[in-house]
Amino acid sequence: MIENEIVKKKYKNQLIMLIVGVILAAITVALVFLKDYVIRKTSIHFADAYVNETLDEVDFVYVNLTDYLYEFCYYDGYDRYCFGFDEYDNIYIIRCDLPDEEAINKEIDEKGIAYVAGTVSKLDEEVLDSALEYLNDSRPDEEGEITQEDFDLYFQGVGLWVNNITGFVVGIAVLAALTGFIAMGLVLFGTIGLVSFKIGLKGLTELDRYHITCELSDPETEYIKECGIFLTPSYLVCVGGGFEAIPYEKMNWAYEYKQSYNGLLVQDCIIIWIKGGKKKAVGGMSLIIRNRDEVVYRVFDGIYRHNPNVQFGYTEELKKQFGKKKSWFKRK
Repeated sequence: MIENEIVKKKYKNQLIMLIVGVILAAITVALVFLKDYVIRKTSIHFADAYVNETLDEVDFVYVNLTDYLYEFCYYDGYDRYCFGFDEYDNIYIIRCDLPDEEAINKEIDEKGIAYVAGTVSKLDEEVLDSALEYLNDSRPDEEGEITQEDFDLYFQGVGLWVNNITGFVVGIAVLAALTGFIAMGLVLFGTIGLVSFKIGLKGLTELDRYHITCELSDPETEYIKECGIFLTPSYLVCVGGGFEAIPYEKMNWAYEYKQSYNGLLVQDCIIIWIKGGKKKAVGGMSLIIRNRDEVVYRVFDGIYRHNPNVQFGYTEELKKQFGKKKSWFKRK
């Protein structure tokens, strides 16, 4: 490790980011299990809700399906409506999406039974008409058609909406999604930062590390906090989100690199091409920094003062001279 308080602090921040991400990931898993536990503990069998006439009162219902789902209609390629049979040969209307339908059929294929839970969903007339038509088309002629009255009495206009949630379980699910999203970002960026530190430091000899450590404490060294860059007498040292130490004498070309997604800026950093045709991305800046152009100018000015031969700014001529063609670049 480079013996410098700022460098050590940046490394420690990456480690803390990873640890917090792992903790949040564990909390996310616990919340998912809690959500499933609450649903299992509070749900009643769909048939009991029919018999007890509590379809409008229960939060969650479940069925144990023992036969593949029979799809009779779907909308917009998302909502699927199927018939499902439980262990007592009761028939239910199941509302689900395609992944859930496939998962239920797979579980039945592997285990012979699938526990399916969700909420009671009121079905519109078009779905109910399709259900009745499907049932009658599937019946042998000698059994006759199911009447509208018998159909309505049996299904009561509702179905089981798979994995749908209601009540305070929604809060648990939202919290799980939020912690999971944050955990994924922290683990990803923390891991990338730590790996970058390891790779950057591994490429240095003990003499290089000693030299850089001394220069970081040199009175002439400038630290640009906004992008985590040290401009030492001999090196550009970047500690923002990782570690890079680039001697000025090896630099050929530098330019600002901006990447946008749907018109929104998502990345702003500096690309430095060094001798041998390699490039380094340094100085990644937070998007909340307002004076990014000024920060880039300070970095370029520091590089120029130490190596006036470096070319700055992106042009097609400089790309042909120093860079390799990358069609996915979006440059300023």
